[in-house]
Amino acid sequence: MTAIGRPGLYSATVLMILLSSLTCFAETVELDPRVMARFEKGQKLFDKGAYFESNAIFEEVLEASPDFTEAHYFLGLGYQKLGAFDKSVGPLEKAVVQEKNFLAAKYALGLSYANLGREKEARALLLVVVEEQPEHKFALFLLST
Repeated sequence: MTAIGRPGLYSATVLMILLSSLTCFAETVELDPRVMARFEKGQKLFDKGAYFESNAIFEEVLEASPDFTEAHYFLGLGYQKLGAFDKSVGPLEKAVVQEKNFLAAKYALGLSYANLGREKEARALLLVVVEEQPEHKFALFLLST
């Protein structure tokens, strides 16, 4: 069995890497200061490991500002951290569609696909990640297994 087919494989370590490579897109969307304040509260809860609570806030933020790419991304990551890879796909797909160059979101989506056994989709996205960033260790590792 390949690493791509194993549920939950490498998700904790990989998410830490994803967060460290996050590029901020909040500045490209005009946001109400109250929405931004809620998003920041969600980030703080996320950083503390309170994923249920942070996801509730990210959902609220997205109701007010559906084009907020980072909120989609963090919502998807929160679902990954909870092991709900099926629920992570929608928000991560939206993040990738809204910001075509969001490498961390592409990788996170590939990881979700992998954990759901959607190997073709995972491999396709991981190849895109490696094409854009040839030294991406985790994408290279998953592709080699």
